[in-house]
Amino acid sequence: MRNHIAPILAIAFMYSLESRALFCNSKVYMRYIDDTFIVVDSEEALQSLFDHLNSQNENIKFTMERSNDQGWLAFLNTEV
Repeated sequence: MRNHIAPILAIAFMYSLESRALFCNSKVYMRYIDDTFIVVDSEEALQSLFDHLNSQNENIKFTMERSNDQGWLAFLNTEV
């Protein structure tokens, strides 16, 4: 028997964890399942936000991808 509520609870938990830090510090915030796209003002703001998110829960660690040499970044299998 599957637990159909588990994915919904996981999405809600991650949203609450991210929303505490993101909405006041980010220019753009997009999330889809386990991918998050964030635009901030500076490299320092990005690193501060990344460190803050990784300190919220010892069992959850975020990863960060930067744009390539041409300035593109993969998000949801699309280059933006």
